[in-house]
Amino acid sequence: MSSSPPSVNQSSLTALGLMSGTSMDGLDCLLCRIRLSTDYEFAYEVLDFRTYPYSDETRKLIRQALKGDHQQIEAAHHRLGAVFAASVKRFLQGRKIDLAGSHGQTVAHEDGVSTLQIGDVKPLAELLEVPVVYDFRTADIMAGGNGAPLVPFLDWLLYHNLSQHTLTLNIGGIANLTHIPPHSRRRDVSGFDTGPGMALIDEAAKYFYGTDCDQNGMFSVNGTTDEKLLSGLMHHPFVVKKPPKSTGRHEFGPAYLQKLLKLFPDIPRKNFMRTFVAFTAKSISANITNHLKFPGDNSRLVLAGGGVRHPILLQELKDALTIEEILHSGDAGPDGDLKEALLIAVLAVARLKRLPANMIGVTGARHETVLGKVYPV
Repeated sequence: MSSSPPSVNQSSLTALGLMSGTSMDGLDCLLCRIRLSTDYEFAYEVLDFRTYPYSDETRKLIRQALKGDHQQIEAAHHRLGAVFAASVKRFLQGRKIDLAGSHGQTVAHEDGVSTLQIGDVKPLAELLEVPVVYDFRTADIMAGGNGAPLVPFLDWLLYHNLSQHTLTLNIGGIANLTHIPPHSRRRDVSGFDTGPGMALIDEAAKYFYGTDCDQNGMFSVNGTTDEKLLSGLMHHPFVVKKPPKSTGRHEFGPAYLQKLLKLFPDIPRKNFMRTFVAFTAKSISANITNHLKFPGDNSRLVLAGGGVRHPILLQELKDALTIEEILHSGDAGPDGDLKEALLIAVLAVARLKRLPANMIGVTGARHETVLGKVYPV
């Protein structure tokens, strides 16, 4: 078990956090105790964590839903609802909880306009017989914000009392940043998606090699960065866009890979792989340089997400950044693998306590608002 000071006490809630991210590889299940006061004093204790991989059939349904067909979205929505409930039953094994939060799987998102996360929560609520909180993004959009990213709320809770500038970087399917200045107020926090994390690397590994990822850089290590392709990638409208901004596989997914393959038919596959690694690192560092007032001294970078296990990507990032201290999330807070599930559990607790959890400096919302819907109402 792990915890963050101050100690979790009898006023805490036992919460289940469920996260299905842009990697689309499985469901993260986190059992934890959370204390969150009305003045945002925060403590947590991790009780258990496990990821349940999706079957090939489930992953196929999700990928079909990304194409936007209503029937395919409905099919994936109901399938994921059943998968979530089955995974939670295996995970909890009868352990009692006070509430659950389920992010669902994002299949569509347009900043400030609309968002769609699938994964029917009804089977989950019927299984657990406790409130289930879901649809965390819509309320921020209704308040004039982008609806994403969500993780800066947890980052602020974790790091706002420090005397250092803290920059958190999560490299999942998409890469996102949060900047927490020393002793910061909520409005001082900034954050945004930078572009792809592992999304294009994973899509290329699947297309070229029939596997889910570039494990330890095994495919990209022998490749060479194609500078013409990299230059084109760095001019992608999302990469150069000013924050607030968020993205997903609708922009950096299979459709984009196919477009690039048609534009650059003669590039060897290993060079595609190597260039996508360079693109992830360079787009992250360019966004830090261009959009954050982040000093190199009195600063630290906290890394999380599956991308930190890619050695070539990690080395390129370290070479590109001039930051005093670089840590992995587990050395300065929650383990990176469970962080997003912890976020969903925390957001669920905030919803039941009716505490605003959006970050207006991140999403551009006009005002703070409570996030999430509760099932049953």
